[in-house]
Amino acid sequence: MKTIYLDNNATTQVAPEVLETILPYFHELYGNPSSAHSFGGQVAEKVAEAREQVADLLGARPGEIIFTSGGTESDNAAIRSALAAYPEKRHIVTSQVEHPAIRSLCQHLAKEGYRVTEVAVNSQGELDMNQYTKSLTPDTAIVSLMWANNETGVLFPVERAAELAKERDIIFHTDAVQAIGKIPISKYSTIESGCLIARIVRCGSHRIFISHSTAQIQLIQFPPMTLLILQKAMIFNLASTTLSELKHASNGGFP
Repeated sequence: MKTIYLDNNATTQVAPEVLETILPYFHELYGNPSSAHSFGGQVAEKVAEAREQVADLLGARPGEIIFTSGGTESDNAAIRSALAAYPEKRHIVTSQVEHPAIRSLCQHLAKEGYRVTEVAVNSQGELDMNQYTKSLTPDTAIVSLMWANNETGVLFPVERAAELAKERDIIFHTDAVQAIGKIPISKYSTIESGCLIARIVRCGSHRIFISHSTAQIQLIQFPPMTLLILQKAMIFNLASTTLSELKHASNGGFP
């Protein structure tokens, strides 16, 4: 019986050209990219090349790209960094239909004393922009809204939402995992038009025909990333990867 797979919003098959590209790193180019020797150094060069390719996809600078171990780490780092940057602010705005990586974290933060507003959606899955606008207060530290819904395909008006947040000096985070590679996304074009951001964009690899073991991607403009990740009831000071991607973010942010 032939299998017809229709769940590409959950994860995708690795594209043949991607598989061909990554195979050498399993048995030929397997050095540690952080090592001082040349065997690892050649891998570090490839990592830098990949960073440039991702930056080109997002209309960003290579120095703004961080590879993490997964989407949950990216979302945790984004939100916790905003809260750490503005400790006097105790309010988070999100929606009722966010990915569990966001909703679970917000529920946890509510237990820590943060106030969380989950903006409603209508019967068509569209965000209630009136409620959203009213929810933005001087106490709001960060807004986190998905760009595209993984179940319904509905696109949230991220640029308008980010513009409203920017007018109030609120950090805006979008989980763009379902949008990357499907609709045009350019950080700089939206910033120049006064619409975004973003301060933080998160996207994922395994939903765009790339290896499931390839890390998620975080795009940072502001604030400098605070090195926090909630995982297994512990808070780590560095991304839990060999590359220690977030290390330089604690020293004044990105160029």
